Amino acid sequence: MERAFAVHRLRVCRIGLSPGRRREDAPERASINSAFVRRARARLVCLLKRKIDMTMVDESSPSNSEWLKRYFAARAFFSALWVASALVVGSAHPIIGIGLIISYPAWDSLANYVDAQRSGGLRSNPTQMLNMIVSAIVVLAVAVAATRNFHAVIAVVGVWATLAGILQLSTAARRWRSASAQWPMILSGAQSALAGLFFLAKANDPASSPGVADVAPYAAFGAFYFAVAAIMLFRKSGVRNSAVGDPGSERA
Repeated sequence: MERAFAVHRLRVCRIGLSPGRRREDAPERASINSAFVRRARARLVCLLKRKIDMTMVDESSPSNSEWLKRYFAARAFFSALWVASALVVGSAHPIIGIGLIISYPAWDSLANYVDAQRSGGLRSNPTQMLNMIVSAIVVLAVAVAATRNFHAVIAVVGVWATLAGILQLSTAARRWRSASAQWPMILSGAQSALAGLFFLAKANDPASSPGVADVAPYAAFGAFYFAVAAIMLFRKSGVRNSAVGDPGSERA
């Protein structure tokens, strides 16, 4: 008798006493399930945010700021050297001028690749990745256009300057809150896009005689903006190092 009663109690626990009792518990059970779903969803969102935070690179960190300082300085130096070569040698030798024009987007493609890799990888930096791809395609496009005439070359440069400017502006806007010295990059990107439209207009003007010297001012402004950004980061780094090296000044 006792064994039968125990079996009956086990059966009652499993089925929830009765259909009537199950109907009474349905709202409570639904509420528990809803709360469980909400907790599970919140937990999933938390895990996703943690995963994103682990993969992101803090661009305001001293190490990354040090990289951007060297990166901007290197780009300023290359652009200044390119301008001097274009005006002194490229203008007098058209073949060298074509080579210089090919080297400019090639350098831009390489620079964007290295910058993206040092800043979290290509997937984390889609604007640099697109800029790298566009500049690499332009290298081939300029080589093909050079077989026709310089008007075609300037047209290709115009398209590239416009796209590269928009992508550079987008990169600087994305970095605005996490890295310093981004307003020169925003101005540089905007001016590059406008310069691209000027190149396209010149390419479609049959009366014009475009040459590598027409690209020199564009590169010169790029060197200027990169130099300004580098100087800003060098000054910020100097102030931070002096504050760390002289703790007594903070107590004074």
